[in-house]
Amino acid sequence: MRKLYSFIATLMLLVVGSGNAWADSWSINFKGLVSSNADVVISSTETVTIGGTELGTISYNDVAVDSKFVIQTGTKWLMRSDGLYQFNSGGRSFGLKDCTAGQIITITASGDPAVTANATLKSSSNGTYVYTVTADGGVKFTPARYLYFYTIDVEDPAEDNVSYTVKFVDANGNSIKDDATYDDAPGATIAVSDGDKANIEFEGVTYIYDSDDAEGQTVAEDGSTVITVKFRVGEIWSYSVNEVCGEAVARNTSGEAVENTTIKMPYRRYNVVDGVLYEKGVTNKEYNHYFTLAEDGTEVNLAYTATETTDVVFLSEGEDIPGLSRCNSSNTGIRSSNSASAYAANGKVKITTLAAGTYKIVAGIYDASSTHDSHWIFLAGEEQVADLNCTQVNLQELSSEEFTLEKETAIYLGQGGANNRGLDYVYITGNGGTVDVESIEVTIGAAKYATLFYSDTSLEVPAGVTATTYTIAEDNVTLVESKVYTLGNVIPAGEAVVLQGAANTYSFDIVATEATPDANNLLIGTDELTTFEEDGYKFYMLSNGIYGIGFYLQNESGNSIANDEHKAFLRVAEATASKAFFSLGGEATAINSVATAKKETKGVFDLQGRRVDNPVKGLYFMNGKKVVIK
Repeated sequence: MRKLYSFIATLMLLVVGSGNAWADSWSINFKGLVSSNADVVISSTETVTIGGTELGTISYNDVAVDSKFVIQTGTKWLMRSDGLYQFNSGGRSFGLKDCTAGQIITITASGDPAVTANATLKSSSNGTYVYTVTADGGVKFTPARYLYFYTIDVEDPAEDNVSYTVKFVDANGNSIKDDATYDDAPGATIAVSDGDKANIEFEGVTYIYDSDDAEGQTVAEDGSTVITVKFRVGEIWSYSVNEVCGEAVARNTSGEAVENTTIKMPYRRYNVVDGVLYEKGVTNKEYNHYFTLAEDGTEVNLAYTATETTDVVFLSEGEDIPGLSRCNSSNTGIRSSNSASAYAANGKVKITTLAAGTYKIVAGIYDASSTHDSHWIFLAGEEQVADLNCTQVNLQELSSEEFTLEKETAIYLGQGGANNRGLDYVYITGNGGTVDVESIEVTIGAAKYATLFYSDTSLEVPAGVTATTYTIAEDNVTLVESKVYTLGNVIPAGEAVVLQGAANTYSFDIVATEATPDANNLLIGTDELTTFEEDGYKFYMLSNGIYGIGFYLQNESGNSIANDEHKAFLRVAEATASKAFFSLGGEATAINSVATAKKETKGVFDLQGRRVDNPVKGLYFMNGKKVVIK
């Protein structure tokens, strides 16, 4: 005797059954229930947790669907004439309550329902997916977005069915996956399902189906039948994807993956070759190309079409612009060109530098927020040249008015955006062009401070860094900031500064802008390794010593200093330099030597106050006392 659980959701049965519990034999057939869209209402009170996800009972048009079918709370689904439609929501799980181990679930849908809890895939073919319930309780599915679900059937196996076992082993017979158990009638012919042939990830290795011994085997009456499915280690194959614009390859992306893997390759909406803008549209609403790695060395060409725009001087994806923060909204990788967008989280960010000329900015804006109303400010130097207002969901292309630059000028994106609002791409057209800017790479270490000096070069401050000059306050004790340079400001040639920023390497663009150094700055620099001494002054080196980040005497007398190339040090008049340490932006430590300031400090320190773990010959301070190591 077989029980058939069919969730029949025709309107007539729903109405008839509204006052009574449904019979054991029931089904869901979602097709044709409505002639137009109807929102599915998910209960937040009648809920159950399956596979760690809260799911609730559902209704539409005030008609309740049986409580054995539940959908993840907080998501959006629609009942359509074609079936139950999974709308674009954050989560997307559904479940079947009160299932029994061994039951067979059959789902017809427009795509893989993707079982994630308490069932295994038995077979799949032409939109029909068959699962076996592994234990009593609920079963959860987490499909991709934008799928239709047509029918769901749950049935008990025949009472005279018996079990058989499927084992999964490597080439040496070692188990690489838990055994699967299935029920079928005695004498039934056994075939290994597609699900049991799927790749297996085990201990960091991908295993590929090789063979099985099911051919000719039938289900033994005593349940002793064992089918062995053998897997081999998957080979690593290479691939290459070309973005082809006419005769040119605008971008080549190569990689490696396990054989027969489905590769998801993001591609750009636009490329530029010789000023001509080339475009490739979306693929199934995505800027992603999918292909199967069928052989080693697979090469894929993505063809772009030339547009009528022929004066492009600059093009970049938002995520490729240094200083922008990548959006992490889950929909970014679906809607955005190249599967990514970015925003200016911490202040304006430089995009490029343009020569004198007339230009127009075109920007693709990704906006998945609930309001779809975001402003994107572009600046030429300090002057606003565009306020682009995105008012559409997901992606909108916006264009500025023409603007004219009388001289070489940096272009910035103003602060703005969020994880679900980003600059997808930007290109600039015009009769001028971008300027190749030379830059100087400067590394800031873990201490988050460094010094910088160039005698004959003006440098533009990049994102994420401040550059500061220092002077002594009128009390002749406190070291204070004199001038602070931030993003886009120019550090004049000959200005010695202290840099502050996260540990990283930064590019300081060399600019022709003339500026006057800070006359109150007490920082001095050199372009090469130099021993510097001058009567009437004491000299301090920026160090991370026993009192933290600050300026320490480099030697006991403080009358000279050895300074590295393009570094800076502090020079203080001897009349006000009785201190051995100056804190950045604070009062100097009232000591005559670094060593005697904290006699309780344990360890060995050099004359700059830096801890020395393995001292060699020389003069040191140990436990507050001067020690000579020979």
